[in-house]
Amino acid sequence: MAKVGYNQTKMAVGAEFIKTSMTSVSVPFGAATVFYSASSGDINSTSGGTALGTVKLKGTQYGVNYGLSKRTVAYVHGGRLTAEFSQIIKVNNYGIGIHHSF
Repeated sequence: MAKVGYNQTKMAVGAEFIKTSMTSVSVPFGAATVFYSASSGDINSTSGGTALGTVKLKGTQYGVNYGLSKRTVAYVHGGRLTAEFSQIIKVNNYGIGIHHSF
């Protein structure tokens, strides 16, 4: 059965105010589970009374987890993060590996 998730966060840390939301879905196919999540948010920051501005964030994550045994999972994950303020920064990421729980 597919799992759908939603998370919304608002918090203040010092002079920074952070607001994010994330939506996700995961679907099992036998021993494999495919997932996708999308998130967005804002960071508003002031420091010493000077406004540093708003940073807009967008991100996606996707991947496959494959159960090799009850406690061992092989995975392939990827994603992208975009931060927009006075310039646009894009970061791509990926991971391939095996996780074992002791």
